[in-house]
Amino acid sequence: MNPTKLITDYLVVGAGAASMAFVDTILAEQPNATVSIVDKHNAPGGHWNDAYGFVRLHQPTLLYGVASKQMEGTWLKLCLRGVLPWQHRASKEEILAHYKLLMDQWVASGRVKYYPHCTYQFDQTEGNIHSFVENATKTTRSIEVRKKLVNGVLGECRVPSQTPPQFHVDKGVPIVTPNQIFDDHLANKKNRSGRKHKNKVDSDKRYVVLGCGKTALDTVVFLQQKMKVSARNIAWVAPNDIWMLRRSGPGSPWSWGDALLKCNGDPDKAGMMLEEQEVFARLTHAVKPTRFRFPVIGDEELEIAQKVKDMIRRGRVTAIEKLPNGSCKVSFTESEEPMIFGDNYTFVHCTSPGPFNDNHIRDVFPSENTINLLFLYAPPVPISMSSIASLESRLQNGTLDMDFARRLLMENKDGAQSSDDTDVLNAILGSYGISIFPEDKLEMAKHHMEPIKTLAVFLSILDKDPLVGHKWLKQNRLSFFSIPGFKGEVCENLHRMIEAKDNFRFSDEEVDKLKLLAEKLQPLQGM
Repeated sequence: MNPTKLITDYLVVGAGAASMAFVDTILAEQPNATVSIVDKHNAPGGHWNDAYGFVRLHQPTLLYGVASKQMEGTWLKLCLRGVLPWQHRASKEEILAHYKLLMDQWVASGRVKYYPHCTYQFDQTEGNIHSFVENATKTTRSIEVRKKLVNGVLGECRVPSQTPPQFHVDKGVPIVTPNQIFDDHLANKKNRSGRKHKNKVDSDKRYVVLGCGKTALDTVVFLQQKMKVSARNIAWVAPNDIWMLRRSGPGSPWSWGDALLKCNGDPDKAGMMLEEQEVFARLTHAVKPTRFRFPVIGDEELEIAQKVKDMIRRGRVTAIEKLPNGSCKVSFTESEEPMIFGDNYTFVHCTSPGPFNDNHIRDVFPSENTINLLFLYAPPVPISMSSIASLESRLQNGTLDMDFARRLLMENKDGAQSSDDTDVLNAILGSYGISIFPEDKLEMAKHHMEPIKTLAVFLSILDKDPLVGHKWLKQNRLSFFSIPGFKGEVCENLHRMIEAKDNFRFSDEEVDKLKLLAEKLQPLQGM
């Protein structure tokens, strides 16, 4: 028999970083709202449940988690441990413990219902009645949603432990994930406890690391730093060289869009400029990076990664075949000549796309009863989701500046208001598709400048007074604006776009919108 029907204001699918940040702000800004969370994992934290054991946040913990509670703990306790607050980077265990504590507190408050190890049925909705399946019992539950369904899994990270290689691998090929590397290292460490030559089992092995993203970087560092594998025993297949954000540098994820704007959309000039400013770093000066996907790296990590000299730049792997003599043949997209690796090599699969999961949905508010949790700004993810929750809360209580929103949409020239508030909000608030990579350099530059315009839209419509939005960002621990001395230069960047309109081939309509935004945000000049 189907259990009693459930009722909630917001039904959130997923309990990862995006959903947790959204729910936290909803609970804070809508004191009477109730939330139900359906998630496939057994514990909150999304992909962090599946990540490799040696993973840490790439950016400071200061900007991660939820707005209402510090993930890094009190600054006094950190300082007593000899850790500066802005240098703390949470481990997998710390992240999961933080989210579990939050969820426990929310559930105890009575405002949140949590359904772990359940599958939401996207194709089984009838009006405002939704359903999900309890995976353990196969029981289907119905739930009435009074306000909105919130899809928090569109940006779900695809990690190696959950995503097989997207190329052929023969049976018998020794290929492992970073998770297995970590688990094997712990097992070997335990077995060697108290013996001499503690690192011999690990250090004698040879590895081929597949991938050029942050997971591959982490793995290359872990192999050398913790497992004591010599850099000479590591081969690294890197299809692309990438720009990396220096953790010790003066920049932020916003730096890329700002630099593209200042360099008239030339990504090569923008990258070189940021490198000169010590914002960007690269593995080697012998190869010019071709892209930036927001990885963050420390100086020590970079130095360790650069010790690997056997860099294989032949494009992506297309197949790994097992040969009769036990060796493995690796084929590539950009080379007709395969490579042969002896039977003493282990391949490490770091080729999963992570957050670049080919999701091309761009609508944040697609209907009056649905919200999609998508990036508004450059990573990290939580501030975008907290911003969406604040927009939703003010949409509910009627305090958004919808008059100005309609001006941006150019709908009120004759006084008509043909679209409802949700349609207008969705039309002017495009998400930042981090999985979209235009081939044309100018279009690519314009794409990466979208977060600048989106931030301007957010500040201009959150309230009739743009200082309210600015204050909200400064008081939100997830925002770079909360960092003392940080200046967003939103107004200045809008004027730069207007001045460079011909270089970027902005349409007259785009320029008109930029001028409207610049006029509305004039009080933020210099902030």
